[in-house]
Amino acid sequence: LNNEAITDIQTISATGGWTNFITQQITDVILEAGTHTLTFRADSATSYNMSSVVFTKTGEIDSASFSVLNAGTGATNNEIEVVLNQSVNGTTLTGSEADFTLLVNGEVKTISEVQLQANAERKLTLNFDTDLIHSDVVQLSYNGTGVQTNAGKTLSTFTELPVNNTIPQIFEIPGKIEAENYFETFGIQTETTTDEGGGLNLSYTSTDDYADYRINVTRDLEYDIRLRVAAESRAGRVTFYEVADSGDETALTTIDFPVTGGWQIWEDTLGKIPLTQGLQTLRMKVVTGDFNLNWIQIELPDTDQDGIIDELDDCPNSPEGTIIDENGCAIPTIGINNFTIRVESETCRANDNGGIFVTAATTDDYTASLTGNGTVSKEFTNTTDFTGLPAGSYTLCFTLTNYPQLQQCFTVAVEQPMDLAVSSTIDTNEQTITLDLNGASRYFIELNEKTYVTEESSITLPLGKDINSLTVKTDEECQGIHKETMAFNKEPLVHPNPLTGDYIYITIGDTERNPIEMVLYDLTGNIIHREVRKGSSQIDIKSLPKGLYILKLIKDNKTYNYKLIK
Repeated sequence: LNNEAITDIQTISATGGWTNFITQQITDVILEAGTHTLTFRADSATSYNMSSVVFTKTGEIDSASFSVLNAGTGATNNEIEVVLNQSVNGTTLTGSEADFTLLVNGEVKTISEVQLQANAERKLTLNFDTDLIHSDVVQLSYNGTGVQTNAGKTLSTFTELPVNNTIPQIFEIPGKIEAENYFETFGIQTETTTDEGGGLNLSYTSTDDYADYRINVTRDLEYDIRLRVAAESRAGRVTFYEVADSGDETALTTIDFPVTGGWQIWEDTLGKIPLTQGLQTLRMKVVTGDFNLNWIQIELPDTDQDGIIDELDDCPNSPEGTIIDENGCAIPTIGINNFTIRVESETCRANDNGGIFVTAATTDDYTASLTGNGTVSKEFTNTTDFTGLPAGSYTLCFTLTNYPQLQQCFTVAVEQPMDLAVSSTIDTNEQTITLDLNGASRYFIELNEKTYVTEESSITLPLGKDINSLTVKTDEECQGIHKETMAFNKEPLVHPNPLTGDYIYITIGDTERNPIEMVLYDLTGNIIHREVRKGSSQIDIKSLPKGLYILKLIKDNKTYNYKLIK
């Protein structure tokens, strides 16, 4: 009433529909006779409908108690305003400071003065030395008898009355402003954001909507301004203003927003904004709406956007993508073909004698770091090497010694030789053997006391008529030696005869793979040994006495008889 509260703060509950009205009653509202201006102020952004306000007389002012309605922060950061329900006798405020107790975040603060606010009859101003900030929790208590109305009523005591803290958050510039932390707004709403960091973003923006922020600028300068925006299908635009205490606006800059393709698809938009030193109100006003805004970053200017502000940047116009040093200037680069890398594999498995050898095309101060079997670093100017390496995969990285942030890396494999592998195929018609070779770059072959050297992976050689002896090896003995004896005869070969050892040896040509039946008789016709086997075989004769024996071999429906003497 006449710009002074006549009720405490009221809250309403949802009714379930825009036309489902309920009655909310407020008691002990004191109105004085006469013509007045009645103001209804909604402090919440939540929408609701109101049908009517009805005043009903319930008694006389003389019968109403003298009590506090509400309290809130004042025009400055070191005062609060207290609204009472009846006019105050200003002379009774003298010396009442001690009757009030002010708690800020639970700590008692000293009140220096209590006075009746100018051009007000029911509003007190309490001054104190502490400067409040927007996050302070403030409470006020009164326990006295001195404060009275003009009619002599004594103010009722109250304890820890919450003080509505409306002090705006002050953002230090250069710095970041979370867009939802405005202290005053028109038209704009907020919603939960899925952008990095979470929180809220401004939304449902329309032309002439605005949000005001209190900022403290460190110095006069044209700053870089970066805005985090999202827009589904329409490009937005805003203008920033400095707002004077009188409400006058001074335009500072206008920034266009891109279409990002979604309400929660976020991009950064850059611009410039001139600001003057000191505490001021910055207004972001919508020119073209239908965008979301998450935050505003105002920073010292960085013309080339290399992360070093212009006043510290010795090279403020470096091209985009330039690798820079701490002074903002380009650092030397390493050419992609600057290094020649030669790898030597292990000579044998587990020899640990592999090596990596490096040659630089350009002479400079380099550091080479090899990681794989631990990490080893070496400084060099032209050449360097890493020896005594086991087989494996390594990462070889080069840096300029004076610029360790510049790095070029390669993956290098040190290999080990394979075991010698030999497979053979016999051509009975041509009487040749074909060898398939694997595991080396050069092979030494000895066949029937004749030596062959080849670097091919396959070679065909002639076979003798009877027994063939084959040996294959490489430059490195550790890869192994392949030995093979082959019989090329068609008829079984029985030896020795006379029998001088413990066994009779039956050699079948290696091209023959059909089974052979072996029967050994004495001179009386008794069977001493009988078996069927494939390929070459032997018969144990250690227990046989000296004498004459008959060996019958049946192979491919042919019978071969041998007379043996022991």
